[in-house]
Amino acid sequence: MKTGIYPILDRDLCFRHSVEYVDILKLWQDFQIPYYQLRAKGLSENDYVDLAENLKERFPSFKILANDFLVSSLDRNDIFSGVHLGQEDLLLLSSGQIKMLADRCRDGTFIAGISTHNEIQVKKALSHLQDPAGDSEDKERICWSYIALGPVFKTSSKPGGKDPVISQKDRENIFHKIKSFSVLENKNDLPEIVLIGGLTAGSFQKLVYGNFKKDYGFFPVPSVIASAMDRESLVSWKSVLESYIA
Repeated sequence: MKTGIYPILDRDLCFRHSVEYVDILKLWQDFQIPYYQLRAKGLSENDYVDLAENLKERFPSFKILANDFLVSSLDRNDIFSGVHLGQEDLLLLSSGQIKMLADRCRDGTFIAGISTHNEIQVKKALSHLQDPAGDSEDKERICWSYIALGPVFKTSSKPGGKDPVISQKDRENIFHKIKSFSVLENKNDLPEIVLIGGLTAGSFQKLVYGNFKKDYGFFPVPSVIASAMDRESLVSWKSVLESYIA
């Protein structure tokens, strides 16, 4: 996840736009995108796994990150390479599930991401760096592969989302806090910072305009849904990212 976009294959959005999964995945293959998150709200866990298994069989080169369904994402490593959890999902995990996730994260074979929507949640997601050998049953000790922050813009993929758009002022303050945390803890291996919510190539370019990495000590990964569903948008993303990432 060091370069490029982090795309989300959203079942509901595909239905709304009358787009086939296969067509999107073929397009992503053309752009050599190595992974995606599969989001299918409303499906049962069994149906979700069946869908993921079918997509994995048809497009085996992609790494699939589950959206929720932690147990299946851990058990079915023939399908899933990781999991993305929301704040509410994290609260529902049992101590045993937390330990399983923490153990898998530490062995470096599993990608685990968490959504955050404010400074407090970001600080909690980073707290494992203070004591990597701490209690693995503590929700705050999971060694997240990436921390997703947002929404940074209004989004159509979650029209009923309850989390407000993070203002530019709050966003910049969080970026500075991440940089300060890295310096204070003497850590050069921060989790990837992923931006979520309504991103297009144009809006992302305005957000990272200038010397973003110099100013904040990291370069964010854009997570995209609607703006990754057509070739023209992907060409725009490729152009923007190539101008910032050597």
